[in-house]
Amino acid sequence: MRTTMVSFLIAQVGTSSKVSSSPGVLDDVLSTFSFLWNFALALAVILTFWALGKLIGARIIRALRQSKGDTLYPDMEDLIRRLAFYGAISTGGAVALQFIFDIDFLQVIGLFGLGISFAFKDLVENLIAGTVIILQNRFHIGDFIKVGGITGKIMEIQTRATILKGVDGTEIIIPNADLMSQVVTSYTAHHQRRTDFDISVSFKSDLEKAKKIAEEVMLAHDHVLKKPKPQVILKKLGEYAVVLSVRFWFDPHEKGKSWIATKSFLISEIKRRYDAEGIIIPFPTEVFMEKEQLPPEKA
Repeated sequence: MRTTMVSFLIAQVGTSSKVSSSPGVLDDVLSTFSFLWNFALALAVILTFWALGKLIGARIIRALRQSKGDTLYPDMEDLIRRLAFYGAISTGGAVALQFIFDIDFLQVIGLFGLGISFAFKDLVENLIAGTVIILQNRFHIGDFIKVGGITGKIMEIQTRATILKGVDGTEIIIPNADLMSQVVTSYTAHHQRRTDFDISVSFKSDLEKAKKIAEEVMLAHDHVLKKPKPQVILKKLGEYAVVLSVRFWFDPHEKGKSWIATKSFLISEIKRRYDAEGIIIPFPTEVFMEKEQLPPEKA
């Protein structure tokens, strides 16, 4: 009985030793070790490229700070860091897949990019538009713009959206793709901007005197530019009055000055001067009253 048990155990040990020494198991062990080695090597390559991209991004930001100073967008720095990060990771991944795992990186990235383009179309579109806006340096913080019927002051330019502060104090988020695809009116793009308003005077008033008074009022105001010179022109002969167009230029970047307040003051001051000089700003009711006071026509 003991002899039989010993023989059985010896047979089992012999069988297991044969299995463990078979070429298939050895190949599996070597394949697993090779995969782990390649994975560690690929991770080291990606980390190396990431560190290199971080170094390059920091050097680019430092150079831009020296050249542009305070005019450099904070979002420009963020954009450069993101491009350096994703660019380094992508390059490291390409090298690892191509030379370590022997996988065609171009095919993988092509399929991945196709899926991303469909799944995140709006996001990618806004990111690309934001990158173009930041690189073009067309808009600046503090600019007053109008886009899609929305008017506001630019408070922040992000890579995906631009934040406006509305005239009523509300916060407005504009996707950057809209800034690229729609008509945008910038009221502060230049240091000279013209605005105008209409004022009506009676048919009986001295038009040259009315024009001269309006010009004097505009030239006396500090916020009104002397060059180009303000103008008062005859716009049209209305049904009840002569309509004058009062036009003046101002600097929208001048601190402490509001063109809206300037326009309001000019209207008020011209009205005050007209009243003092006897120049009438008529209303339709006054015209009807004048017609009723006329003598009846003879037959």
